[in-house]
Amino acid sequence: MHPLIALLLLLTLLGVLMGITVLLHRNAGWSTEQSRKFLHVSGGILSLTLPLFFQSHWWVLALAVVAFGILLFTFLRRLMPAVHATKRNSVGSVLFPIPVYVCFLVAELQHSLLYFWLPVALLAFADTAA
Repeated sequence: MHPLIALLLLLTLLGVLMGITVLLHRNAGWSTEQSRKFLHVSGGILSLTLPLFFQSHWWVLALAVVAFGILLFTFLRRLMPAVHATKRNSVGSVLFPIPVYVCFLVAELQHSLLYFWLPVALLAFADTAA
């Protein structure tokens, strides 16, 4: 698959996950913490597929920049309370794409996907459980 098509596909899937998160919060009565954790885990699982689509960190950087931009915009405009309306001060939902990109870059430079999959899996699952 061409990386541009993969980029568009993953951005679409991210949009779908964000939409599902909002619907669960609004219509299913999920709390902000529950819907936030849903997006954290599902976004983490989606992130774990990045090496299947991209061999170059530049495409992942493009994806991370767009995802960060969307999350920052919704945070600043208070457009997605399902994720951003926590009782504590937190910008983790906005920053999530940054460590994903950094891990991909390190894995590429070290020629080992373990440097990507292990920390991103920890970020997606262990951080959410904590």
